[in-house]
Amino acid sequence: MSLFNGFQLDSLLYRITALLLAIAVHDAVQAGVALLMKDRTAKEQGRLTINPLAHLSTIGLLPVLFGPFGWSRPVPVDRTKLPGNSAFRAVIIFGSGALANLLLGIFLWWLTFRLPVSAADSLLPVWLLELVRGILQWSYIGNMMFFLIHLLPLYPLDLWKIIRGWFPSTWEPWLLKNEKFGIAILIGLFVTPFGQWMFEKSFNWLSSVVMNMYAIG
Repeated sequence: MSLFNGFQLDSLLYRITALLLAIAVHDAVQAGVALLMKDRTAKEQGRLTINPLAHLSTIGLLPVLFGPFGWSRPVPVDRTKLPGNSAFRAVIIFGSGALANLLLGIFLWWLTFRLPVSAADSLLPVWLLELVRGILQWSYIGNMMFFLIHLLPLYPLDLWKIIRGWFPSTWEPWLLKNEKFGIAILIGLFVTPFGQWMFEKSFNWLSSVVMNMYAIG
C-alpha cells in the first residue's frame, strides 16, 4: 500500500474517511479535556462533538489529495480560564488529541488483524470484507499520521500551540503576524519529495514499534 498516491482515486475515499475519523477523535478529546480543566470555550463553540464537520478546516482538508495528510481548525482554549499552572494544563489539553489518535491507531492495528483472512472464514461477502479492511487499514494510517503531524512545531499544530504558550507576551504581535506562514511550510512538506520521504520514514518507524509491541504481547 503506497501512502503517497497523490491524485489517484482508488484510495481517496478511504483517505478522506480516515482523516475525518482522526479529526473527530482528536478535536473532541481536546475539547473534552479542556472542559475537565474548567475551560468551557470549546464546548460553547460547539467543538465538544464527534461530528467531524464541526472541526473541518477547508485548507486543512486539501492535503488529503496528496496522501494521508491534513489538519482541523484549532480547538479554542482560553488559557486565562485554566486554574493553577495554566501552561502545564495547556500541555495536557493540546497533547491529549494526538495521544488519542495514537491509542486509536494502535487499537485499529489490532482490529485489522482480527478480521477473517478470507470471505470463506467470514459471514461477510467478499466486497464488504474488503471495504471494511480498507477502511480499517487507512484509518490506522490516518490516525498515526495525524499523531506524527502534530509533533511538528508549526502553526496550527498542537506542538506549536504548546510552544507558543511559553513565549513572552511582548512577542504576541510578531507571532500573530508571522505564525500563519507555518501553514505554507506544512503544505510544502506534504507535497515535496523530501517531506513525503520524512513522513513515510516516520510512519514506518512508528508502525514497526506497534508491530513489535503486539509481538511481545
